[in-house]
Amino acid sequence: MSDQGGMDKEALRKKLYPLVVSQVHKGASTESIIGRLEKAGFSRQEAEEMISLAMNDAGPGAPAVPAAQTSAAAPAATEIPEQVAAQALHPEIQTGILMPVVGGLASAIIGGGVWGALAVLTDREFGIIAWGMGALCAIAVLFMGKGRKGLAVQATAIACSLLGIVLGKFITFVWAAKHLTEADGLTQEALEVFQNLPYTSLKWPFYFIFGLPSMLNPYDLLWVGLAVYTAWKILRHSEVTVTAKQA
Repeated sequence: MSDQGGMDKEALRKKLYPLVVSQVHKGASTESIIGRLEKAGFSRQEAEEMISLAMNDAGPGAPAVPAAQTSAAAPAATEIPEQVAAQALHPEIQTGILMPVVGGLASAIIGGGVWGALAVLTDREFGIIAWGMGALCAIAVLFMGKGRKGLAVQATAIACSLLGIVLGKFITFVWAAKHLTEADGLTQEALEVFQNLPYTSLKWPFYFIFGLPSMLNPYDLLWVGLAVYTAWKILRHSEVTVTAKQA
């Protein structure tokens, strides 16, 4: 009954069920899974039944694909292209992690640059911007990942937010070092080194690494912690709320 380009619904159900379990385990929203299953040719009721079963099987050691629970009104078999159905259900196969990384890096550079520029222009460091860095990077990663959530994009957003915070701190450090005076406790020789060092010098990162501990305070750790938590929360797995129907 099936040709090379398609497969009956029963076979497709068994083929896609592990992907449904994976989506539930990753925290994909119920409506998004149902929408993808509908695109693959299943009715809404069949999709809900499959998700209900997947909720019980999600996680390590999931059992084999159970027998199909089809609606009486649903057709017994439908020809559906297997590759199209799998891609509709599992879009991260196509999106990958590259675009979320690009979005996270871009937001980190922009956010860090704006934070550093504000510190230079106002002669004051706004620590709360570090908190916003976590939200900015997470939203950028979420957008570039087409709504993808889970551990991989969480780690990406957290790493990018930390990079943005370090960049902002680095800009602030370089500007402050160029404006130090003897009143700050440095010798005349040390002051001349900083003042004569070009902004583009590759020595600045080394000075920054050694000077960073003296720049940190408990509030910095608080803002960094909030940034990490915010990025993690925005991209964490969502709840799946479909309940299994009684037989």
